[in-house]
Amino acid sequence: METQNKTIKHHLQKIGPITQLFALNQYGVGRLASRIHELKNDHGLNIEKRMVKNRRKVGGSHFAEYYLDA
Repeated sequence: METQNKTIKHHLQKIGPITQLFALNQYGVGRLASRIHELKNDHGLNIEKRMVKNRRKVGGSHFAEYYLDA
């Protein structure tokens, strides 16, 4: 999992916020929340989560978007 952690860390630091769907499609990371948990607890990153409304789905669905809090 360390390679996935490095990939997600790099994305957060150099590109910006990330979602589960993006992580899965671009990096093959199927458990983004687990990688975020490890980066926060084991690597000391200050990662926050915001819930974003999915505008493509009727009924008010939401998804998590993770970002570094400066």
